[in-house]
Amino acid sequence: MKRTKKGILIVGILALAVGLVVVLSQKGKEDGTDAYDFWKETYEAVARKTKGASRYEETPWKVGAQDRKQAVEADYPDFFIGYMEDENGRQTETTLSMQHDGSSQEKKIELIYEVKEFDEENLKAEKEFKIESSDYLAKQFDTSYSVYEYLNGVFDRSETQEGYLHFNGTDVDYIELPLMEEAMEHFDKLTGKIEEEFGVAYDQTNFIDLPALCEGIAFSEEIPEEIQTLDYFSDVHYNARGYGIVTFLKVEDDFQTATYGTYDVTRQGYGFNYTMNLIPRAMENGFDLDTVSDIEKEMVYFDGDTAYIYPADWKDEEILADVRAGAENAVSVLSTQNKNYEDYETMVNG
Repeated sequence: MKRTKKGILIVGILALAVGLVVVLSQKGKEDGTDAYDFWKETYEAVARKTKGASRYEETPWKVGAQDRKQAVEADYPDFFIGYMEDENGRQTETTLSMQHDGSSQEKKIELIYEVKEFDEENLKAEKEFKIESSDYLAKQFDTSYSVYEYLNGVFDRSETQEGYLHFNGTDVDYIELPLMEEAMEHFDKLTGKIEEEFGVAYDQTNFIDLPALCEGIAFSEEIPEEIQTLDYFSDVHYNARGYGIVTFLKVEDDFQTATYGTYDVTRQGYGFNYTMNLIPRAMENGFDLDTVSDIEKEMVYFDGDTAYIYPADWKDEEILADVRAGAENAVSVLSTQNKNYEDYETMVNG
């Protein structure tokens, strides 16, 4: 996650900009200008296309529109417009959504970019970048990135990051999230597709062209889209039934939480899989593995690229002595150098 601030605001320019906004705002109230005219334009265009139907699905489009009678304000019914594509073995869907919250009376605009990636026939990952207005007229937006990872087509783990995108005069203040640059390119494409398909002319409305506002941002190419953990694995060992078992510990970057479990590479499934809090012990690099689950309490001691798992009731000096003697009494010895259990799956399937 990268935080950046571009541009320098000059006090005189800022004062002029603020004054101009106030003048335009007052003028808008006086002459009846609708700051959300694009909302009306888009909804009416959608209604014409769908002939009043609440849903419209004609590949590559997916559209849903609220009945005016059910809307908070008849002029601003909720709706969404999604456009789907197949790109280099991936499926993408870009969506524009406008929602009027009855409780807060807030008019919210969302842009959502979703990507589905596949490993042969199996779903491998779902990724989503979302930007939503916290104050649309002031060009203040909240952003988020979510990734859902799958193993053999079955959900495995997920992660969400949050950020923001704020425009203040000539300044843009933002937290860069994964997929952000790619999402902006698709948001720009979606706007053009909507104008072409539904006959909307956004340049004649107060619609904010976010991709154009972001053209000056130098996006990083080093922000990973996958979940980042420090992963330790055991060698595979076979139980009495001949099933190959790998024990693993996947540690978050902040060393506060980890995922601990076993994976059966023969039958391709988890034996157990728990989220653990890492509670520091007195000795350096030693942590109790704490969870609300009713399982035997254990601890982990990190030494370089190796993680040693011991019963939690062992004393620190006993653990260090056993490690120096070869860790013969450890519950498990894991290493970042050992194969991921997914590698064993490839061997089994092959």
